[in-house]
Amino acid sequence: MNRDKFAQELKTLREQHGLSQEELATLLANSHRAFEGVNQVTLSKWERNESTTSLLRRLGIANYFGQEYEFDAKEMEVITPSMRLSEIPVNQDISYHYAIDNVASYSMESIPKSLWDDILAIHNKLYGLDFLRFYQADHLNIDDIIILAYYCKGMIVGHIVYDDKTDMLLSVGSISLSIRKQVLEYLANEMMKKSLVIPVQDPAMTQFLYDLYLTPKRALFGLFLFKVDSVSLINNPFYQQQPEKNGQIFKYLRYYSQKVKKKSIEFIL
Repeated sequence: MNRDKFAQELKTLREQHGLSQEELATLLANSHRAFEGVNQVTLSKWERNESTTSLLRRLGIANYFGQEYEFDAKEMEVITPSMRLSEIPVNQDISYHYAIDNVASYSMESIPKSLWDDILAIHNKLYGLDFLRFYQADHLNIDDIIILAYYCKGMIVGHIVYDDKTDMLLSVGSISLSIRKQVLEYLANEMMKKSLVIPVQDPAMTQFLYDLYLTPKRALFGLFLFKVDSVSLINNPFYQQQPEKNGQIFKYLRYYSQKVKKKSIEFIL
């Protein structure tokens, strides 16, 4: 998808998915705040090329349908400042493809010290915050902590640390963005957790969850705590595409554009 072919490709993708203009408009508006106010009339004008929507919405629609977006020179100038915000460890990836083939569960008593030290090191490298300090400040019981280690061919490629009593997600680590997606899908689909409390540090990710119509309940140590329906979150098309390259661009472009207008999460909450 690109700017010149947007109108035709939008119509083609909508029809391929068996959606009417009204149905697609409703799905978009209910999935992400960037599409608030979009209706059948709006979509009809876009498809007939009678009006041009923003780069953010074009990119968002490409992400919704899982399509690559080809940026022209002017669009690259627009996205470049926002992408500088994404240069944090948690968003870095590597070229190898891994698939999780085994999951091991541990308590604080049963986990091997070497594995626990590795998880703490990875967490601190990704987030720069000791989650045990965060955990103890919230007066929670360390005996309720569950650690899941994810393996590929005997090598650890990801982890989750959570509180089984309060369903607070304390740490997510992964060797790649694709593994992170697999880890979170496991969390939602295999653990059958209806809701999770998720602490979020990255302002762009906080904005992203807010744009998916989630509202943080409170803040602690600079982290925003969201209580989310894990299945609904995983099934949101924008969340599904978030780990992909264009998904990252969409997330950071949205945050940057809102921040410039002083409408980002820092100014709302």
